[in-house]
Amino acid sequence: MSKVEPWGQPTQRIRTTSRRVLPSGRQPIAAALALLLALGIAAGGLAYYSSTFDGEIYRGVSVNGVDVSGRTPAEARAVLLERAAEYNRSPLTLSHADSQWQVTPEQLGLALDVDPLVSHAYGAGRNGSLLSRWWHRVPLVGGSTDIQARYLLDRGKMDVHVQGLAADIEREPVESALTLRPDGTMVASADKDGQRLDTTDAMQRIHRKVSQFGTGEIALPVVPVKPAQTREEWRSVRTLSSAVANEPVTLRLANREWTLSGAQVGTAIRARRGKGQVVGSFDARRLEKALAPIAAEVRRAPVDATLAIKDAKAVLTAEKLGQKLDTAATTKEIYAGLAANRRVTVATDPVPAQLTARDLKPTKERLDGLLSAPLALTHNGETWSAEQATVAGWLQVRVNREARRATVAIQADQVRQYVTALADDVRREPVNADLLVDDATPVLTPDRPGERLDVPATTQAAIAALSTTHKAQLVTAAVPVTITAADLAPAKKQLDTVLSSELTVTYLDETLTISRETLADWTSVDVDPTSRSATVAIDQAQVASYVSELGMEIYQEPRDGELSWKGGLVVTEPSVDGHILDTEKATKTLLTAPFATERSVSLPVTVTKPAVPTDDLAALGIKEVIGEGTSTFTGSPKERENNIHTAAGYLDNVVVPPGETFSFNEALGEISLERGYQEGLTIIADETVPGVGGGVCQVSTTTFRAAFWTGLPIDERNQHSYLVSYYQLDGSPEGFDAAVYQPYVDLKWTNNTDKHILIRTSFPKKDQLRVVLYGTDPGLDVKRGKPVIAERKPPLKTKIIRDPKLPRGTREQKEWAHEGMKVSLARTVSKDGKALFRDEFLSEYKPWGDVFLVGPPKLEKKPVVTPKPTEDPKPAEERDRTPSEDSGDDATGDEDAANDSDESPGTSRTSSDS
Repeated sequence: MSKVEPWGQPTQRIRTTSRRVLPSGRQPIAAALALLLALGIAAGGLAYYSSTFDGEIYRGVSVNGVDVSGRTPAEARAVLLERAAEYNRSPLTLSHADSQWQVTPEQLGLALDVDPLVSHAYGAGRNGSLLSRWWHRVPLVGGSTDIQARYLLDRGKMDVHVQGLAADIEREPVESALTLRPDGTMVASADKDGQRLDTTDAMQRIHRKVSQFGTGEIALPVVPVKPAQTREEWRSVRTLSSAVANEPVTLRLANREWTLSGAQVGTAIRARRGKGQVVGSFDARRLEKALAPIAAEVRRAPVDATLAIKDAKAVLTAEKLGQKLDTAATTKEIYAGLAANRRVTVATDPVPAQLTARDLKPTKERLDGLLSAPLALTHNGETWSAEQATVAGWLQVRVNREARRATVAIQADQVRQYVTALADDVRREPVNADLLVDDATPVLTPDRPGERLDVPATTQAAIAALSTTHKAQLVTAAVPVTITAADLAPAKKQLDTVLSSELTVTYLDETLTISRETLADWTSVDVDPTSRSATVAIDQAQVASYVSELGMEIYQEPRDGELSWKGGLVVTEPSVDGHILDTEKATKTLLTAPFATERSVSLPVTVTKPAVPTDDLAALGIKEVIGEGTSTFTGSPKERENNIHTAAGYLDNVVVPPGETFSFNEALGEISLERGYQEGLTIIADETVPGVGGGVCQVSTTTFRAAFWTGLPIDERNQHSYLVSYYQLDGSPEGFDAAVYQPYVDLKWTNNTDKHILIRTSFPKKDQLRVVLYGTDPGLDVKRGKPVIAERKPPLKTKIIRDPKLPRGTREQKEWAHEGMKVSLARTVSKDGKALFRDEFLSEYKPWGDVFLVGPPKLEKKPVVTPKPTEDPKPAEERDRTPSEDSGDDATGDEDAANDSDESPGTSRTSSDS
């Protein structure tokens, strides 16, 4: 960016007044009175004046002639910006002679710095000391202050524009030149003044015009430029030139001619001012430039004798003389010819050769000897021959003109290249000893030293042979092996042990063998040239893979035995121990075993006993009844009875080991049609939908009661959402049920005895379920408290649900009304008369109303009567509804209650919470 500089500085013009002088005797008093009076008047006037122009520029203030008085600073700024913008677009005329250029102040890079001007204008009469402010305001009443605008100049733009004008105006001066006419006379050409623009003065003139908002024409300052050589200075040379160089000069040599014109000859004429006259002289040196082309044509360089190798032979050529122009003698001839017939003979000198055939003769004789025969190199009865053409490529003739002699050099690097090319033919690589396995047998191969060509020594022998017999022996050196058979002997012994025989492996009661071939596949030999040794290793990855596969064969999950009670504990399915191979230890064993002379190893296998082993029944402690629970399901539909028998069958003969927690859902498994359960109707809200598993809660409740009376810790027990009448048919109190719902709601209790517990299920009566727990009687006394009932709530309204699957006119009650309540049922477990613990089972039952399922209404035969049209007939679905259906429209459903609704007589469940 161009540098911006201020060109003008703000100035202020203030009108001044003269002072009146009083007589000397009365001057002090009168002056004081006058001053007081003036101050009073001034103070009042100034106060009035200041209030009149509050926030505005005082009267009489202008900027470069633009009146800004009585305006606010913002108004003054807008006026100045508008005036500056208008002026910046107004063209100025720059002129010189008959030429003119149009340009605007904006193009010249000039800009008005408005903000300081406005600030200065507003501060006139306000800023400074009290006396200064007072003094400025008095003349402002009748006077004026003009503030000169402060402009900013973009020197870069101004300089570019002015330099462009300078390029248009500038004209170089023309100097006078001295020429020779064809008649040999001298003529001086006229000179001419040049001109240039004074750029500094031009920029100052432009700025002065713009700083005053000036318009019109600006005359550009142009100064003349005088030529360095005028025609006047050549006037005294003309006579001299006419007398001396008025005709050309002809030069001859043998049958060749050259002509020097009068102008060329005139360059040799010199003129200098003497005492009142011009003195001329002939300067022969000035003719050298004119004679240079002739000298080039006359010159013939001498040819030295040469010695070269051609077609594998030494060739010597004789020297030749040369010639050159004798400039000094020829110049004298030209000078003499100016006064005679102007015909001049060119003078020449012979140029001898620097090197003659005689100088090169001894070198030729040596070169003939080097190329006299091929070079034969032999080794172990084999010969390699370098013919004369090849040898010639190794030789170099070096000429020393100052010493006037030549030498023949045999280029050792070329000979070395030839010898190096033979190295591969001669080289025999050393063979290291090696240890390997072939067909499961260790093999140690012997070492053998190698041989290589000694290139430097052979090169020297070849060079020496060229000067004598042209025959030489190749020089070789032995190449030692890196690893000898002795270095690998320890590893060979180790490998012999690894592959000496197969490896016998035993685990549990099993035995297997690892063949030598397999051991060979596992074995690797790593030869290290640095340490000159070998390492025999068993591949850990292969061994680990072998062990992994073996481990999968050995692996066996422990399987619990299956037991039952038939007058005593019997085994229906024996238990199976678990087996697992310790693969980490087995891998380490097989990695080291092959290196031992003992060829048999045992692998570590861990035997895991099942939770229910059958190899020692007495240790299980299942020998007597330790608790039982019963429940009645009289009136259950056939689907519910089926599901109770199915669930009881899955629970039968389940064994719970000591310390384990029994989960009813886990013991039962999935509740599905595929596992024998049947589908029934389940009421959810106002819909009857099919569901699987209704009746399973009969089994969970009975199991809960067996654990309750056994005195086992109950970890999870959940009551039904409402009272289910099935669980009180046998006289059991409220709160003595247990709901399950897969997979969220479960029944869990823990076997806190030190013996196993066997669960047996049976049906003493057609509608009675019994769950018996067998184990070792811990001698506990279990008592159940009376239920504590609180917050009773009346049953809900009757609910009518339409079931299109029922026969027409059918009405079945699926749910009976129950109260809602909160029930607390306590249990106390004692032993030997001492209470061990007391727990409490809380239940919160929601109220439930009667629920009826109704089929479609019966069809009645009626006489055909043409009905009278009505304005608002009822829809068909409303005509078919029975009064009992309408009565159920106000019944409300309960989703939690619906989930347990199949526990009432005549209902079924959707899942395992039934």
